[in-house]
Formats: sequence, C-alpha cells, structure tokens
Amino acid sequence: MVSLVSGAADVVTGRIGAHQLDAVIFLASAIGYGILILSWCKADSQERGDELSSGWTPMLVVFGWLALIAYLFKSRGFAKGLLAVLYTFGFAIGTLVFDLIVLIIGLLAAVLIFGKGILK
Repeated sequence: MVSLVSGAADVVTGRIGAHQLDAVIFLASAIGYGILILSWCKADSQERGDELSSGWTPMLVVFGWLALIAYLFKSRGFAKGLLAVLYTFGFAIGTLVFDLIVLIIGLLAAVLIFGKGILK
C-alpha cells in the first residue's frame, strides 16, 4: 500500500525519471488488477442477485485483494466466505506455480536453442 501511494505521488508531482519507471509500472498494474477484481465482483454480485454498492468500487480498485477478501465474507457469510478465500488463495498459488514452471521450461528451451550465452 505504501508503494502504491508513493508511486502515485511520484506520478502526480512529475518526479518520474528513467530509474523510477518501475513505480509507474507498479501503479498501473495495481490499478489494473483492482479493475479486474472489481469486474469479477460485479459479475459475482449480479449472479447472486445482489447489487454491488457504489462504495465498493473505489475500495476494490485501491485495496484489491484485501477488499476482495472482505467482499467474499460479506457476500457469502463467514463459513462460505472462508472457503471462498481459501479457494482464491489456492488459485493464486496454483497460478504462480504454473507460471514458474512455464518460465523454467522457457529458460531451458532458450538455453538448449541459443546456448548458455543467452543467460549473460
């Protein structure tokens, strides 16, 4: 959260140099993930026959995963909300493991095709 606020402050004040481009990229990706989480929550609330109140919109975009956890508990109750949070974390961890496997396979293929010099 501190990085998000710091990155936003750098963008607003114009203190972005070439070495601070990572702050802009982090800020853009954090907002992007927040918008994706918001769109999922809107679709989920419509599927459940509820309406997502306007107060959730900025909260989901700014706080992302934390707001998603709160939404899951609010929309499902404690027991089903806890199960949904566990499924969500399981999905996130599974995605990271899959990405890591694909990365390793890609690196091994690159080394086999182009030789060890590609890693320098």
